[in-house]
Amino acid sequence: MKVVDLVIIASLVVGGVVLTCWRLVVGDRFTPARLFSGIAATVYCAGLVFFTFLPLSIGPSEYEKPWWIWIGVVPFQDLVDDPIGLMLNVALFVPLGILAPLLLRTSTWLRTALVGLIVSGTIEIVQFIGDITISPGRVADIDDLITNVLGTVVGYLLLRLAMLVTALRRVADLVSWPSPGATDRHDEESLSIPGSGSGSSLST
Repeated sequence: MKVVDLVIIASLVVGGVVLTCWRLVVGDRFTPARLFSGIAATVYCAGLVFFTFLPLSIGPSEYEKPWWIWIGVVPFQDLVDDPIGLMLNVALFVPLGILAPLLLRTSTWLRTALVGLIVSGTIEIVQFIGDITISPGRVADIDDLITNVLGTVVGYLLLRLAMLVTALRRVADLVSWPSPGATDRHDEESLSIPGSGSGSSLST
């Protein structure tokens, strides 16, 4: 890893932890469990940046190529040539499907999939802009978008299955963040996931 890449990742982690603490303290919603889930989300986001944008290959050597070579619009062209790559793209977004209901309160698989679509779409757009400006080499691919959203939904479904276990459901209630309009007190809140008390509303 280059020094500049290390600085970027370290800055993201430190900034994310500070923002997490500020968000919880200002809202009078700080608990160690919520801090843990916030830090976990921060580390995941930093890892996402690392795997999708780094290392930066800044240089003019690729600028003369036409811009359209950096876009892949035909789905599943790599299904035969690179099936492992597609599976890794799915796996990369599974944590997002778990974290979104816990931190963003996405109560259905459609809302969770929308989060995955927004995150993945943003990554692909930034990669394309980077390709035609300062850091060529990564293709904005429709396959990435599809597999990333699929991974998000898989993560959501895994969370649903986990909530069938009472102990895991209690842990999820502890680490979940309240919605903006919720009461301040942790013991008055319940995560909107299957079987988590009166607040259970997560559905397909």
